[in-house]
Amino acid sequence: MAKPRFTVVARGYDRAQVDAHCTRIEATLAGTAGTLAITAAEAVNPTFAIVLRGYDHHEVEAWVRARAELLPGAGAPAPSASVVQPPGQVPGARFLVVRLREGYDIGEVDAFVERIRNGAGSLTADEVNAVQFTTVRLRAGYDMQAVDEYLDAVAAQVRPAAPSTAPESTTTDWREAVNARYELLKVAERPAGDRFRTVRLGEGYDLGEVDTFVDHVRATLATSLTAAEVRAAEFTTVRLREGYDMQTVDEWLAAVAAATRG
Repeated sequence: MAKPRFTVVARGYDRAQVDAHCTRIEATLAGTAGTLAITAAEAVNPTFAIVLRGYDHHEVEAWVRARAELLPGAGAPAPSASVVQPPGQVPGARFLVVRLREGYDIGEVDAFVERIRNGAGSLTADEVNAVQFTTVRLRAGYDMQAVDEYLDAVAAQVRPAAPSTAPESTTTDWREAVNARYELLKVAERPAGDRFRTVRLGEGYDLGEVDTFVDHVRATLATSLTAAEVRAAEFTTVRLREGYDMQTVDEWLAAVAAATRG
């Protein structure tokens, strides 16, 4: 197979490290790797340096995951045919691992996967749908979409949840929702460049990119905006020039996601 081609972007994965990792995977698949042969678990859990100009991490991770499915260990037998299994069987490498964008805490997800494997018969769809994991940024975490898709499959297979007895939304509930959205959009009333606390010496988010997304939220929060769209938002990180405080922006995004539809 020809060498994969990835887009070069700002703050991407080190190109030499990625090329070496891809070459090792391809050599293993071709049977020419010898003692350097790599397993599926190793393939999906590499450590790449972040450089000023490197390969797009989305493209790299998607390619690695697809090729890893063909490597030894990718098709390990499931302990029970009645339990949906995650893509990988090794703790710490059960799902695609991401580092630059938000992911789920690996330990928490692995613990819940073990609970599913050991006691799926006692779980209900409600329990699976209600589980929440800590989101992490700038350290290894599981790809959120991959984990969510796995949980959806598990929820579809375990015993149905009891019929909901929750009362229908009342006028008070509706007013509270409107008030919450109004509070969130107060940020957009401030001048661009002054919507969140700014930093100069530490890493921050690009002012213009964040302001553009705030304007998008203001235009769509009450109509088409989804929580998934908010969680997928990414901004360029800047250093030695003014940027928005990352924690402040992340907390606002979390609040916006909670106020939108799924």
